[in-house]
Amino acid sequence: MSQQTSLHSYNNEFTQCIEELCHKRDDLKREILDDETEKQKLENDIAVLSQKIAKVNENLCSKINICNEFDRIISENEAAYMKEKSNSTKLYEPKSLHPTQKKISNFIFRKKNRRNVFSLECYQCDSIKDLGCNSQDFSKSILPTKCPLETDSYCIKEIGYSSGIVSTKRYCSYSDRYNICKYITLRDHDRKYRSCIYTCDFEACNSFSPKYQDDYQIEKEA
Repeated sequence: MSQQTSLHSYNNEFTQCIEELCHKRDDLKREILDDETEKQKLENDIAVLSQKIAKVNENLCSKINICNEFDRIISENEAAYMKEKSNSTKLYEPKSLHPTQKKISNFIFRKKNRRNVFSLECYQCDSIKDLGCNSQDFSKSILPTKCPLETDSYCIKEIGYSSGIVSTKRYCSYSDRYNICKYITLRDHDRKYRSCIYTCDFEACNSFSPKYQDDYQIEKEA
């Protein structure tokens, strides 16, 4: 009888011990699940913060570049103003708008009339890197993109001789480079090459060139 009692007592203790271990295991699983949930939440927060930091850095770099561009424009225009002022009185003629004044006026107009001052879009490519940028085989797969600086008021198409080949470049510019062609002579080359620049001031306008030759100012050969 005492042996049966001892065995029964042992079974009860064993069962109770197993149950306690199961409870502890279940509690630990719940803690693991809670910790994993918290970990996932923190990882998501880190991802969001990383994106915000990247965006802030991007905006910061853009603003620094714009500030540097303003410094350069101000310096160039101050020098041009002083030179023009000392050499001529044309700046004060009411019918003549100085290029500096015109540039500032255009910039203010664009800033007031566009929600996004970066909204001017131009084709931006180089046929040396992308044959689709070539003047004759301009690829419609190349899409216009927003100019990087708010001071960019013009789209430029430039055709010239570079790296041993005739190349085409399309890009943004803060200044009017006008429509002009000139002939260039390269070392060890018998023929002369014609280089042209086309400037325009509306969206994606540098996909083409002036239709008529008279639209270009042709510089005299040296």
